[in-house]
Amino acid sequence: MKFTDAMNVALKKLSASVFDTLCIACWMIWKCRNRAVFNNIAPSYHELWAQADLYRCEFVEIQQGNLQKSNLKIVRWCPPQSEGIYKLNVAFSQTKKSSSVGIGIIIRNNDGEVLAAACDKIVKELNPLCTAACVLRKALLFCQSISFSYVQVESNFAELVDLLNSDRICSLEVAWILEDIAIIKDSFNFISFSSIPLRCNRAALALANAAKEKEEVIVLLEECPSFFFPIVQSDIHQ
Repeated sequence: MKFTDAMNVALKKLSASVFDTLCIACWMIWKCRNRAVFNNIAPSYHELWAQADLYRCEFVEIQQGNLQKSNLKIVRWCPPQSEGIYKLNVAFSQTKKSSSVGIGIIIRNNDGEVLAAACDKIVKELNPLCTAACVLRKALLFCQSISFSYVQVESNFAELVDLLNSDRICSLEVAWILEDIAIIKDSFNFISFSSIPLRCNRAALALANAAKEKEEVIVLLEECPSFFFPIVQSDIHQ
């Protein structure tokens, strides 16, 4: 089958997001080929699909204005700086045709060790901001249920984080979910919210992508699933 024929079939069979990732992956393969031919650099295809999907997500994120300019300089996930403070990363993944979104939650200590992780699904709200708020509320309840009370919360929900860190009164549709979050966060001894680029939230995103394919809730305590172990390791050693 010719490449053009394969792409025509893919265009008809795949979802828009997967097809976009496929196109980016093809471009990355071609770039590796050019480096090998013209610069004599050995090609590396390690985690190519994951890198392509991350590239697509970041492009969409920037186009939607959901990435704060101040965070563009952040290039990697960083562990919490203080012992006894834990970092909670949360992300969600969705497809246009599905009525639900996959949620990825991961809690790590200042050594970057995974202390807890979860994959789950929730119903997708009509308003993307409401979806993000529901996802964050779910993550906080999970964190609360396993007795982590000192947390730094990171997500790529820039608009939501801005609202959470603001003192202004919110009259948007998301206000009632923000009230829930405010009640939940009062049970923590320490909590902070910050937004980060997707490239710094890869572990939570990998869990969210996995959640889309599973029907049951997965909760892991002091255990790192094999499928995203390389991502966790690269976060520590970058």
